[in-house]
Amino acid sequence: MEDSLCKRVIVTPDGNITKPLDPESAASNRDALAKTVYSRLFDWYVNPTPETKMNILTIIRQKLLCLPQEL
Repeated sequence: MEDSLCKRVIVTPDGNITKPLDPESAASNRDALAKTVYSRLFDWYVNPTPETKMNILTIIRQKLLCLPQEL
């Protein structure tokens, strides 16, 4: 992950060129990654898929209500 955040890969016909990023660009990459992860986590939390909803209900049923998984 460090290489992904701190280095830039330029793809050319002759091969790849890897260049280190300056601290400001690396910080920008870090912030962009954090925003993307937070956004996707928030979207998942706010708009769960039907499978996720079932998993949440199963956890509630098993852990909080101490009931068997299948009702």
